[in-house]
Amino acid sequence: PGSPEALLGTWQLVEILADPGDGSGTYTPVDSNKMIVFDNNGRFSSNGAICSFAAAVNENVEGTYEIFSNTEFRINCAEENLDYVALFLENQVLIVNYPCIEPCSNKYIKID
Repeated sequence: PGSPEALLGTWQLVEILADPGDGSGTYTPVDSNKMIVFDNNGRFSSNGAICSFAAAVNENVEGTYEIFSNTEFRINCAEENLDYVALFLENQVLIVNYPCIEPCSNKYIKID
């Protein structure tokens, strides 16, 4: 089981899931330097758009996150015309789920 403290620190994007619409999608490794840093004041920063599914490292983003349980969190995305993206901690992997028609998510591993 995770804990809110387990979210704190630096996470790097390592895999992306983009289902083609038939349920056959699987996580695919990506070579990306996209990172998310969570602090203990309910804030995060990233070198890429977290409210976007893209792996690109093209902008510095800051915002807030909410804690719902030891393993469930949300990043607020109101500025992106999206209420939030859901985050889940599973076996020391951070999964960011996006509101796509077909399943789509990003996996991050903690590096610091």
